[in-house]
Amino acid sequence: MKDKALEWAIFAEKIVRLAGKKITKLQTQSLIEVTYKNAGELVTSADFASDQIIREAITSAYPEHGILSEENTDGYGTKDNFEGPHWIIDPLDGTVNYAHRLPHFAVSAAIAVDGMVWAGVVYAPDLGVTYVGIRGKGAFWTFRCSDNRYLLCGIRTTRRTYRKLSSMGCRSSRSHRS
Repeated sequence: MKDKALEWAIFAEKIVRLAGKKITKLQTQSLIEVTYKNAGELVTSADFASDQIIREAITSAYPEHGILSEENTDGYGTKDNFEGPHWIIDPLDGTVNYAHRLPHFAVSAAIAVDGMVWAGVVYAPDLGVTYVGIRGKGAFWTFRCSDNRYLLCGIRTTRRTYRKLSSMGCRSSRSHRS
């Protein structure tokens, strides 16, 4: 299973970035429709567009895997439904921020097998930050530098590393100092 976790993490990063690109484009072009869920919770057309991109990618690459999404649960509700591989996705986390054009929103996907999470990715497109966690391998983040390069870092950096990255023109929304 550990060898599959890296494959799944790479796939998850690819699909959340693809969905993030789409929702950013929708926001830039002002093509967002806002409605409300049953409980009065805000939902946008971008939530559904992102959900569709991610679902189609998973179904195409892993047709035998289940999918649990915030926007479409498809009858999930008992623990028996979590046997085997399942993707857990939030196609647009921070919908209120997104709808108000604030940069603090993300797209996330994780893979669990028999209820144990093996890999997960969170991508914040407006911040240029991606977080990746892989069971047994650790957690990492990439962020965009001023010249649009991306750097891969361990989730915990030292002050010296953070200062060095800052002097290179790299930015992050939050430093993780030890």
